[in-house]
This record gives sequence, structure tokens and C-alpha cells, in this order.
Amino acid sequence: MHGKSAGDARFYARSGPYALAEVANAAGGVAVSSDLVLTGVAPLQIAGAEEVSFLDNRRYASALEKTCAGAVIVHPDMVGSVPRSAVRYSSDGTRGAQR
Repeated sequence: MHGKSAGDARFYARSGPYALAEVANAAGGVAVSSDLVLTGVAPLQIAGAEEVSFLDNRRYASALEKTCAGAVIVHPDMVGSVPRSAVRYSSDGTRGAQR
């Protein structure tokens, strides 16, 4: 992991790792074909290549552009700002991942 994953282990049981497709399916979406395996959730600023992150506030757009997250959940308007190294997962009902 790149940094500390979100969620204090005293309060949140860790499970996984999970394939991107499993995570997308659990969220009611469809992921692109990918071998990506996610081991945790972390903020954009510290997420590593095996973690998922999200952007829910445009004021953190600069952190989005610099993130090292393996997958990022964003509003479709922000898909173009996600680094090409990450799988982009839009969250507004389209429920599809793009690479």
C-alpha cells in the first residue's frame, strides 16, 4: 500500500482483497475487464495502486489529478481528470467503469 488505508481496524473489519469486477458488482455497476485487485480504500492523496478512492467534492480536483489510486469513483463530469493509470468508475447511474 502507498499509505494508510482508510478505516480504523478497531471499528472496521478488513476483508478481501477483491477483484475490481467484484467491487463493481457489489456496488451495482459493471467494470471493464481488468486484473486489478483492490486491497483497501484510501483518500486520493495517499491511495496506492491497489486501493480505491473517490471524489465527491470538486475542490479536491487537484488531488484527483495526482492520485496514485488503482481505481477512482467520480461523477461523470470528472472522468477526464482521473489519471490514465487508474480505472475510472462513474457514480451517477451509468455505473460503468472506463479505462
